Amino acid sequence: MGGVWHPGYIRAINPSNGSVKWEFEAAALGEYDHIGDIYAGINGIVLLSYTYDSTNEERLVAIRDLGSSAQNLWDIAAGGMIAFGPGNTIYTVPSGSGNVINALSVGERGDPDGLAMDYLNNNPPDIPSNPSPTDEEPNLEPDVLLSWDCSDPENHDIKYSLFVRESGYEDMVPVATDIISTSYELSGLKLGTGYSWKIIATDGQAISEGPTWVFATKPPATIYVDDDNLTGPWHGTPQHPYQYIQDGINAAIDGIKVIVEQGTYYENVNFNGKNIVLTSTDPNDPNIVANTVIDGNSNGSVVTFAGTEDPNCLLTGFTISNGTGTGYGGGIHGGGTHATISKCIMTDNSTGDWGSFGGGFYDCDGLITDCNISNNTAGEGGGGLSHCDGTINKCAITNNERRGWPICLQRHHSRLHNK
Repeated sequence: MGGVWHPGYIRAINPSNGSVKWEFEAAALGEYDHIGDIYAGINGIVLLSYTYDSTNEERLVAIRDLGSSAQNLWDIAAGGMIAFGPGNTIYTVPSGSGNVINALSVGERGDPDGLAMDYLNNNPPDIPSNPSPTDEEPNLEPDVLLSWDCSDPENHDIKYSLFVRESGYEDMVPVATDIISTSYELSGLKLGTGYSWKIIATDGQAISEGPTWVFATKPPATIYVDDDNLTGPWHGTPQHPYQYIQDGINAAIDGIKVIVEQGTYYENVNFNGKNIVLTSTDPNDPNIVANTVIDGNSNGSVVTFAGTEDPNCLLTGFTISNGTGTGYGGGIHGGGTHATISKCIMTDNSTGDWGSFGGGFYDCDGLITDCNISNNTAGEGGGGLSHCDGTINKCAITNNERRGWPICLQRHHSRLHNK
């Protein structure tokens, strides 16, 4: 597009043949009034400035080149230096202003009426805040209504973009843009999964990026663990089980069952006071129990309870071995727990030297039933069990010792109904 001017008109010339594509009357100019400059802008926008000689008023007009005609977008009092910004933003410094910058929209962003926004010394929107759900809120349903607070210092209209990241993924992705309200519903989220999210607000000229907030959906009724899932994803579902038992416990809440596939799990697990069921795939099958192993890797107690668990908390169907409790409970350190422990093989665990207790079990005050407790060693007392005050029922307790002494039980106030 080429252009020439005379005191009242701007013409668009076809550069290939010199024909007039369109002619636009800029203003009703007087004899000495004149068009000063023409700017070829963005997205077919043409700016021209003109001056009224009698009043020395400068004006700026924006028109859109439609090919065979022109559309008048706006005409405002402005002038001086002009620069084109991101999107469809124009910045002007009016002559003689000294300290004023006008940020103008050509009509595609900002003011929905397509008029000049005329943002004088525009401030960005406030930082988005006050999220709902609250930051780090757990156990949400798979349909989550997100909301936030945000305002603009000049009361300009604001649009929002929502970015979300699922736990385990590196980058946030835009889920929705041009949101005009301060809420948005996410639906069909995965259960037992953490999510990060943030809001970016814009008034069409400036943006404000909010902080990153996190929430987690509630776990499914049953959580699955399989050490064969080496590469993920890890969601605790049958299709995408967790790789580690502790991850399953961490994702669970009271009343949840965590089912562990056969395998050897080299870890030290902690119930953390949760009344859950931690079970192998079939505690009644001796072969499955023998092949579902929690191996403490000589790195402390294999299983630790907080001590607040009640009898509804159940550990069943595992081989628990290679624990080395630091003073107490090589296999299980109960902390006074009333959890139920059943159908487990407790073998080859130990505590330290003199002054250590409970090579197999220590301080478990709940029901211990149908367990095989053998070849565990304590430094001072209770190679098999120590300080366990609950019922011990139908357990095979063999070959446990205090260092050099065949002592399997020590300091019990339990009811022993043994095989």
